[in-house]
Amino acid sequence: MEIKPEAFCKQFALCRNTTLFSGVRSESTCVFCHHLFDEIMSKLKDRDVEFEIIQILIKECSKIEEGLKKIEQIIVDSALVETNMIGGVTGIALGVALFFGFGSFSVLFTNDPAVLGTAKSRVWFVTVSQPINAIAFVMDGLYYCVSDLAYVAYSVFFVGAVSSAFLLSIAPKLGVGMCPDSGPGIFLSSLVQP
Repeated sequence: MEIKPEAFCKQFALCRNTTLFSGVRSESTCVFCHHLFDEIMSKLKDRDVEFEIIQILIKECSKIEEGLKKIEQIIVDSALVETNMIGGVTGIALGVALFFGFGSFSVLFTNDPAVLGTAKSRVWFVTVSQPINAIAFVMDGLYYCVSDLAYVAYSVFFVGAVSSAFLLSIAPKLGVGMCPDSGPGIFLSSLVQP
């Protein structure tokens, strides 16, 4: 039974895996693989030795495949750690900005002293939970947005627009005191955290 290099490399996806592993997107790796296989087979005349060499190559190919899987897992894990750090730092920055900028930001939504007093009493909780919230959004983005980013972008915008329209239309009917410039603030807040 004669084994062709193309069939051998295709069976174990050597060309694809080697180009993925090396990061080089060229056919030169496949040519090298085929050339190496041809050289080994041309040097050997004994069928038993050929079979033994093929078995060794098969074992080594499976080791390479396992190594590639481990490398992929390490890359994914390091990306998760890096993005979680970014989410945590962003969350801390947002919490600090919220805590110190509460007075300036709150006038975008209302100027009612009772509402401002209630909101100010809750600002500690929001400030402390903001880093956890940011990490949760990063994790959600990694697992959900990667699959269909366009859908997520349109749905977040749509939900923000509908929520803002509903709040702006129902507020006068409920007698909720809102300052005239609250529309942009409500719209922005619904886009930030739908």
